[in-house]
Amino acid sequence: MSEVAVHLVDVQKSFGEGEIRTQVLFDITQDICTGELTLLVGPSGCGKTTLISIIGGILEADCGEINVFGSKVNLMSDDLKTEFRKNNIGYIFQQHNLIPTLTVLENVSIPLIIQGYSTEEAERLSLEMLETVEIISHAYYYPRDLSGGQQQRVAIARSLITKPRLVICDEPTASLDGKSGRRIVGMLKDIALQQDKCVIVVTHDTRIFKFGDRMIKIEDGRIITDKPIIRRDI
Repeated sequence: MSEVAVHLVDVQKSFGEGEIRTQVLFDITQDICTGELTLLVGPSGCGKTTLISIIGGILEADCGEINVFGSKVNLMSDDLKTEFRKNNIGYIFQQHNLIPTLTVLENVSIPLIIQGYSTEEAERLSLEMLETVEIISHAYYYPRDLSGGQQQRVAIARSLITKPRLVICDEPTASLDGKSGRRIVGMLKDIALQQDKCVIVVTHDTRIFKFGDRMIKIEDGRIITDKPIIRRDI
């Protein structure tokens, strides 16, 4: 049975001060459940990326409650947020955020080493993950030697290597061709179907809509619709 993974109540966020203050999110109240792949859609600048950054504890909300797996993220200190993210959340960023001085294998291994794995074990598991995302042949390359799509696959491998309970994705298929994009979203779908897992995907890619279980549409910082995706042909 699905359970609530993310519980948001009256979340608001603005940027700037005084006359240049711009409110980006207005009174967001929403539950996002385990066992589902939830799509966040809407026009550019509507607040999608801001919302997932708040859910993941990267940005602070101006007010409201942010509860993730029963933990009130908005009440945590910075150190506790860091620890919580390390143990529970995997991020797939649009900008990849790979460390340029490390090889592909080293980039993917880092989260495991931070969790206390030996270098040998971390690299073994990372090679398995690189094979899963079909880039193991580039394990000893550096990010500068990869295409944008290849860097994205490495970023996805790094995000999934710790088997996080919550996976947050910002346009994960933006730099992938159709076949690679479907394979990656298929992986995310498999993760989402696990009872204690939750996957949130910000996307403009209509090709992957059929993989979703629920679609939340945001416009001008407000949730306009929240509905299950009934018909899928995967």
